[in-house]
Amino acid sequence: MTASGQLTTVFAIVQQRLIPSKINDVHGFELLQTAVRTVPPMEIQKYYKDLLLTLFTRLQSGKTDKYVYQIAYFLFYTMALPKEELGPDFVIQQVESIQPG
Repeated sequence: MTASGQLTTVFAIVQQRLIPSKINDVHGFELLQTAVRTVPPMEIQKYYKDLLLTLFTRLQSGKTDKYVYQIAYFLFYTMALPKEELGPDFVIQQVESIQPG
């Protein structure tokens, strides 16, 4: 996916179609978790801040209990992966870059 440039398309679909949809948001999180697990960390880092902005915007505008669980799970999942580049420090730094404190 990375070599052929399809990663941008996948993240665009997640951001524009799946996350905003209360019916399909769980599928967006499944795609994000798969991407974080399988795509090289350097590629994920390019898109992570924009993904977080989309996730937090939806959290403010139309949160559900299921969505709150999914976003927390995704953040903790990213922190728990055995990839040094995507550990807790990376996630915290990205969240702090959006809104300090």
